[in-house]
Amino acid sequence: MSITRNTSWNLFGALFPLLVGFVCIPFILENIGVERLGILTIIWALIGYFTIFDFGLGRALTYQIALFRSTKNDDSIIKIINSGLFLTFFAGIFGGVILYALLLLGAVNWLNFSSEVYADAEKAIHFCVYIIPLVTISVGLRGVLEGYEDFKSANIIKIVLGILNFTTPVISIIFFGESLYHIVIFLCISRVLTIFLHIVAIKINNSNIFVYGWAKKQDFFNLLSFGGWMTVSNLVSPLMVISDRFIISAYIGASVVAYYTIPAEFMMRFLMIPAALTTTLFPLFAMQVTKNIISSKILYIKSLKLVSLVMGLIMFLLAVFSYKGLELWLGQSFAYNSYIVLIILTFGIFFNSLAQVPHTVLQSGGNVKITAFIHLFEASIYIPALLIITPLYGIHGVAFVWATRALIDLILLLYFCNKKLNLSYN
Repeated sequence: MSITRNTSWNLFGALFPLLVGFVCIPFILENIGVERLGILTIIWALIGYFTIFDFGLGRALTYQIALFRSTKNDDSIIKIINSGLFLTFFAGIFGGVILYALLLLGAVNWLNFSSEVYADAEKAIHFCVYIIPLVTISVGLRGVLEGYEDFKSANIIKIVLGILNFTTPVISIIFFGESLYHIVIFLCISRVLTIFLHIVAIKINNSNIFVYGWAKKQDFFNLLSFGGWMTVSNLVSPLMVISDRFIISAYIGASVVAYYTIPAEFMMRFLMIPAALTTTLFPLFAMQVTKNIISSKILYIKSLKLVSLVMGLIMFLLAVFSYKGLELWLGQSFAYNSYIVLIILTFGIFFNSLAQVPHTVLQSGGNVKITAFIHLFEASIYIPALLIITPLYGIHGVAFVWATRALIDLILLLYFCNKKLNLSYN
C-alpha cells in the first residue's frame, strides 16, 4: 500500500468538490437569496447528519475487511460485506422513519422560517426522508472500498458526488427557479447514481461480492458491536457539528443562518485535508496497531507533525485574508457579517484537524468505546453552552463555543491515545 498515493487520492477527492462549490455558491446565492441558501445548507447538513443511521457499519466494515485481509480470509470478507450492506440498507429505512416522525411532530416549525419560504422549505425537508436509505447504503459501500484500500475508486465516486452536490442545485435553479423542493429531488438522483458507481467498483475488486453467504455469528456480533459504539460517536459528533445552525435559526432567524453556515461549511471542507491522511491510515493501523506497536507510534507522531504544519499554515492564511476573501467571493455585505466568524473558526478547525489523528488510532485499535464516551461528555457541555451563548452573543459567540469544544476534544483524544500507545508526556 502506498500511503502517499492513497492520501493524494483522498485529498483530491476532498478538494476538487470544494473548488466546484466555490464557483457554484455565488450563483446559488444570487438566484435564491440568503434565506433559501441558509435553508439549503441546513438540508445539506441534515442529509449528512443522517449518515449516523448506517449505525457505524461503514467504518465497521472497513475494520473487519482489513482484519480478514491480514489473514487472507476471502470467504469471510464476502460474507461480512453481504451482511453489513444488508444491515445498512434497513438501518437507512429506520432512519427515514425517524426523520418522518420528527417532521410529523412539527420539527420544521422549530426552525423559524419566514412565511415566504415556509411551504417550499417544508416540502423540501419532507422529501429528505427518501434520501436517508440512499445515504446509509452509500456509507456502507464506501466502507467496503476503503477496507480493500481502493481509495482511487472511492474518491473518484466522492468527487462525482461532491460535484453533483453543488451543480445539481444550479441545474435545478436554471430549470425550476428558486424551488428548494426541486433542488432536493436533484440531490436524491445524484445519490442513486453514486450507489451504482460504488457497486461497479466493488465488483471490480471482488467479483464474488453480493453472490453468496452470510457472516458467522461471532463475526456478525463483532460487526454490530463495533458499529454500535461507532453509532454513539456518529450520533453525537455530527450533532455537535450541525446543531449550531439549527440553534441560530431557532433563536435568531433563518435569515442570519447563511452568515454563519457559509463560512462554517467552507471551513469544514478543510477538515478533508487531514481526513485524507487519516482515512488512508485507518486500515493500516487496524492491521498493525496490535502487532507492531513501534511502527504505529512512529507513524502516529509523524502524522501529528505533518497535520500541524500543513493545517497551521492554511488556517493562518485564511484568518489573515478572511475579510478580503469573503468580499471577493460573496460581496462586501456578506464579508462584513461573516469574516469574524471565519477567523474564530480557523482556530477550531486547526484543533479538529489534529484531533483526527489520535481519533483514528484509537478507533483502528478497536477502542471505539473511548471515543464514544469522549463525544458524550463534550455534548453534555457543548449543547447547553450554545443555548446560553447564542441569544447573548449571536453567531460570533456560536463560533467561539464551537472552537472551544474542538480544543477540549483534541486534549482528551491526545491523552487517551498517548496512554494506549504508552507514549511519554515529557
